[in-house]
Amino acid sequence: MLLYSFFPSFLSCLGYSWGIRGVFVGYSWGIRMYRVCIGYVSGMYRECIETNKKNGGSICIFESFVLSLQKITVVFAQKMDWQTAIYRVGSYLRHCLTARHTGGHGIHSPYLFEWVRLVMRDEHSYYAWEKIENVRERMLADTREVEFVDYGAGIGNRESENRNREARDRRKVSDIAKRSLAKKKYAQMLARLVNWLGDGRSAIGDGQWAMGDGRLMVVELGTSLGVTTAYMAAMDKRNKVITYEGCPAVAEIAKENWKALGIKNIDCRVGEITANVLDRDLERVDVAFIDANHTYTGTRAYFNVLAEKVHPKSVIVVDDIHYNKEMEKAWHEICEDERVTSTMDLYQMGLVFFDKDYWKRDYRIRV
Repeated sequence: MLLYSFFPSFLSCLGYSWGIRGVFVGYSWGIRMYRVCIGYVSGMYRECIETNKKNGGSICIFESFVLSLQKITVVFAQKMDWQTAIYRVGSYLRHCLTARHTGGHGIHSPYLFEWVRLVMRDEHSYYAWEKIENVRERMLADTREVEFVDYGAGIGNRESENRNREARDRRKVSDIAKRSLAKKKYAQMLARLVNWLGDGRSAIGDGQWAMGDGRLMVVELGTSLGVTTAYMAAMDKRNKVITYEGCPAVAEIAKENWKALGIKNIDCRVGEITANVLDRDLERVDVAFIDANHTYTGTRAYFNVLAEKVHPKSVIVVDDIHYNKEMEKAWHEICEDERVTSTMDLYQMGLVFFDKDYWKRDYRIRV
C-alpha cells in the first residue's frame, strides 16, 4: 500500500536529515491511517473521528497525530547521535500507538481515576507558579558558565570499572536549563500531586497517614536548577522537601532561586547520590521524584531504597523512563516489582503506586 499524499506543512516544521533518509508523512484512505516514516523507523496512527457539535456532522481531527510529530521534532532538535534519535522516535511512536487512556476513561480504580481527573487533567493555576516560571526564563537566558559535575548517564555505563565515577566540564547555565529542567506541564503536575496528597482531597482520607499533622515528606533526586523543587515546595510550606544534587555549582544556583522565591522548606544535600546515602538519610517517603543518574543500575538502586520507605499511599515518580534502553529496562522491572500495585506510563515519566487495596494494573496514558 503506497502513501497517498505528502504534507509539506508537516515536513517544513520537521526538516530533512540526509543522514536518516528524510521524514515522510502520508495517509491511507482505505483504513483511515496516517503513516509517518522517519529514517528507518515507521509507524501508523489511526485517524480520530469526533462529532462536530456546531455543524452537526463528523469531522477528522489531527491533534494527536500533530502532537506526535511535534514530539519527534523535539527529538531531532536535540544534539544526539542518530542511533539514539531513532530509538527515541521509535519509543515515542510505540507509546502513542499503545496508550489507551487519556481522560481517565477505562481506568477502573477510583483512586487512579481521581488522580487523572484532579491532578493530570486539572488546569487550575496557583499564585506562586508565575514567579517560578519567571525563574525558569531567567535560567534559560543565563549565560554564566559553571563547572558541571555529572555522575549519571552523561558519562556512559557506570557498571564498567574502567570508567571514572564522574565527569567534569564547563557549561552555560542556559544549556543546563535546556537539557535538565522538567517541562512546565510536568513540573506543575508534580506540584498538583503533592497538593492532592497533602490536603486530603484524594480518596485516602484526611491525611493522617502523613507526618502526624498532614505534612508530607517529599524527596527529589536530581535538583538541577531547582525549578521543579520550587513547584513541589511552594504548594504547602509545612511540607518538608529533601532534594539531592550531585553538582555543587548547580546546587548553589538552585539555592539562589529558592531564596529569590522566598521558599524556605527545602533541604538541599550536595554530593553523589547513592543508595547508601538515601538509606541513611530517609525514614519515610510520601512523594519521591527520581530524576538523577539515568542508568539501569542507578535507577533500580534508587527505587529499591525508596520502596522500603513508602507506605500504601506513597507515590514514586520516575522521570525519563524511555530515555534509553537502560531506563526502559529499569521501568519494566519496576512495573513487575511485587511491592508495586499500579503504574502509569506517561512516556515522559512513570508513576508508581503501592496501595494493596487495588488490583495490580499497568496503564499507559497519552498526555
